[in-house]
Amino acid sequence: MGEASTKASGAPLADRPLRLGIMGGTFDPPHLGHMLAADQAQQALGLDRVVFMPAGTPSFKQDSCRVPADDRLVMTRLAVRDVEGWEASDIEVARPGITYTADTLRQLRQTLPADARLFFIVGTDAAASMPQWKEPEAVAQLAEVALVQRPGQADAQEVAESLEAAGFRVSVVPASTVDVSSSQVRQRLAEGRTVRFLVPDDVIAYIEDRGLYRSEGDA
Repeated sequence: MGEASTKASGAPLADRPLRLGIMGGTFDPPHLGHMLAADQAQQALGLDRVVFMPAGTPSFKQDSCRVPADDRLVMTRLAVRDVEGWEASDIEVARPGITYTADTLRQLRQTLPADARLFFIVGTDAAASMPQWKEPEAVAQLAEVALVQRPGQADAQEVAESLEAAGFRVSVVPASTVDVSSSQVRQRLAEGRTVRFLVPDDVIAYIEDRGLYRSEGDA
């Protein structure tokens, strides 16, 4: 089983390939749990950059996104804009049709050096279903899995062993993530409660300006 190194991230090194982290999700909205998981993966795996990929029309949540993809992309850009080496990509938002990770990884690979190493950052619950995703063999070939344990989710070591048995390359990321989810944030916003310290300030300002998540029925 792959173990994450303790090498800190920084500028790309001339004597090794680019190490790129990819963090997908609906980001509906992005919150500090996403950012903490990405930071811990970056530090543990020595990632040169982390790209956040808001889903356009995700295959697993086709009817559950509360706000349009364009708003989720803007919020994600606001969340990461002040973090060196982080960026938000519109690859999945701009691509028509249902979003599949295999397609995204292929498209991303075309823009990178041939020897670049891709690390797909994912929580244990989502990772457990990866063998059932569209073209799992292609996903396993195109990227390594950076498996982050989230509070209340499946055990990372057990999920890692299952993924490795299915042909995935896995690194378990030591993580101390906060117990927060996008659904919890949406519920608090719908109830008029504060999300301070759970969501970046710039994202909160955008949500308030646009009147998003005023009720759980917003779409």
